[in-house]
Parts: sequence; structure tokens; C-alpha cells
Amino acid sequence: FERIGMNLILALVSAAAYGVSDFVGGLAARRHPALQVVLWAFPVSAVVLLLLSWLIGGDWDTRAIAFGAASGLTSALAGWWFFTALAEGTMSVVSPITSVLAALIPVLFGLMTGEQLSVGVLAGIAFAVVAIVLISQEGKHSAPHLLASEQPKRLNRRVLLFTVGTGVAFALSFILIHQIGENRAGLWPVFAGKATASVVTLLIALRFGHVRMSHDASLLRYAAAVGVLDVVANVAMYYAFRGAFVSIISVLVSLYPLFTIALAIGLLKERTNALQKIGIALALGAIGLIAYAG
Repeated sequence: FERIGMNLILALVSAAAYGVSDFVGGLAARRHPALQVVLWAFPVSAVVLLLLSWLIGGDWDTRAIAFGAASGLTSALAGWWFFTALAEGTMSVVSPITSVLAALIPVLFGLMTGEQLSVGVLAGIAFAVVAIVLISQEGKHSAPHLLASEQPKRLNRRVLLFTVGTGVAFALSFILIHQIGENRAGLWPVFAGKATASVVTLLIALRFGHVRMSHDASLLRYAAAVGVLDVVANVAMYYAFRGAFVSIISVLVSLYPLFTIALAIGLLKERTNALQKIGIALALGAIGLIAYAG
């Protein structure tokens, strides 16, 4: 039970770090183009992970590093597609679909590969998925989002494809990290993932002419904060997946909007709508159920 409990705690730490990162990135996007924040934040994460990997050490493990790099590739594609979907579509549709797919696909994968979940855990997962949908609903004072710097425009087949693609890519990233499993490579697989994501994101930005690197001190501070939080989220998730079910950890990490909303309420005095309040209650209940029944 102690091992399972620690995995759950690490998953929630990862969700919290992602949620805080999303909040900080949302604040940055009010003053700077969101893609500029990402282009600076990813290299910051990669450098910090390089230093941590070197300090912690570890043996070369080709399999673990390959899975880490693959997870970085899928997360970079997910970020690009998410940015496109939010720029052209409606956040109240894009965000819930993406989050639900990112949570549900690993659950289905886990069940198909032999994970046996108790009724209590399955109920907790069901509550969590509903909570994700409700928390992601926009109100008049919705929480900021890292990639939501553009005004929503329309929902069409192209936006829907990018939205579904984002959810699938994020889910694959979770599954790939889980597949790394137990190893003696230290944090090198995590560094491989972030380095790959940084290079792919930069290449995408160069391909579409979006690279206009600003040296504004405010942008650099925001990017540094997002980058460090991203490191915490990735490292916590990496260790959370060790010896744990991909279904449970993926769902818990996907609850990160709960922490973004909490910060928006506490620091920005933003108001939640009725659906978001129900979602927050369901999320807390889901965490309790999974922790108790797991």
C-alpha cells in the first residue's frame, strides 16, 4: 500500500505542477504570444533536466531512453495540435475533449493489457473523467490557459481533427512513459523526452514561420517559471508510473485543471460556474475513492 500511496502522491504532485504551470503560462499569454513562452520554456526544462540527470547519474538504457524520446515527440505534436485547435476553435469544446481522451485512452490500454481495477477505483476513474469535463467548461471568468492566447473562432472538421489528435497524442505520451518501466537510467529518459520535444517544437515553429524570439525580461521570467514547473511535473510523473497502473496515474495527472482553477479563484478572484463547482467536488471525491480503493 505504501508504494501505491507514493505513486498516487507523485501523480498529484505532477498534476499540481502542470496546473500551476498552466496558470503561470496563462498569465504570460496575456502579455506575450503563447508560442514564445513555449519556445523559451522547453529549452529551460531541457537544461534543468540535463543538470539533474548528470547529478543523479544512471546507466545507459537504450530502451528506456528510446521510450522517453518517443514520449517527447508525441507531447510536442500534441502541443502543436492543441495550439492550432485553440487558435481556430472553441476552448469550451477543445479542452474537455482533449482532456477526456488523454485520460480514457490509457485506461482502455491498461484494461486491455491486463490491469485489474477494483470497483472503487473504476468508480473513481469515472468520477474523474466527468470532473475533467465539467472543470474544463468556460464561464464568464474562466481560468487562463497556456495556449489560449487567441480568441476562439469556430468549430469545424479541421478543428475537431486537431482536437482529437491532441488527446490521442497526449494519451500516447502517458503510455510511452509508463512503458519505460523500472530501469537504472536515472532521469536520462525524461531528459531525452524534453530534448526531443524542444527540437521538434522549434522545427515546427521554423517551418511555419512562428519564430520571433523576444528577449523581454518579463517573458524570460515567465518562461523560466513554466520551464521549472514542467520539470517538476515530468519528473514526478516519471516516478509515479513506476510500478503503478497506467490507467490510474494517467487519470490523476489529467486532473491538472483542478489546480489551475484553484489558483484562478484564490489569486485572481475569478468566479466558477455551477458546473465547475460540481466538477471540483467530483474531482476531490475521485481522488479519495482511488486512494482508498487502490
